[in-house]
Amino acid sequence: MNSMILHELFFDGLGDQSEPGPALRDALARDFGSLERWRSEFVAMGKALGGGSGWVLLSWSPRDRKLVNQWASDHCHTLAGGTPILALDMYEHSYHIDFGAKAASYVDTFMDVIRWNNVERIFVQTTNGRGTAGDTRQ
Repeated sequence: MNSMILHELFFDGLGDQSEPGPALRDALARDFGSLERWRSEFVAMGKALGGGSGWVLLSWSPRDRKLVNQWASDHCHTLAGGTPILALDMYEHSYHIDFGAKAASYVDTFMDVIRWNNVERIFVQTTNGRGTAGDTRQ
């Protein structure tokens, strides 16, 4: 089931060139220092998986009340209690036909076609629009 969910998230995140909306942009800047720093870390994780397998996930951690990037070596190793809001499939089958061994080009292309409105929708739903999903602490 994790495989299906992550693939649905991956395809839901693809679409057209766009930018994160204000809620997500603010959260990325808060949790990573800047949108550029988040992007740099996410891209580096993806490129490091070239020729291998796994996922790069942007996930919401209700425990820490923040967004985190994570690498998942397979469909079962995701952040405990976390909710992925963006998924990059780095299994070779995802890119080999179109990119061959050029996994870095695949990652760059993915970053250019993120459907940010879908990512933002999932983020807002997950965090109830406040960036604090599931958090009842005051």
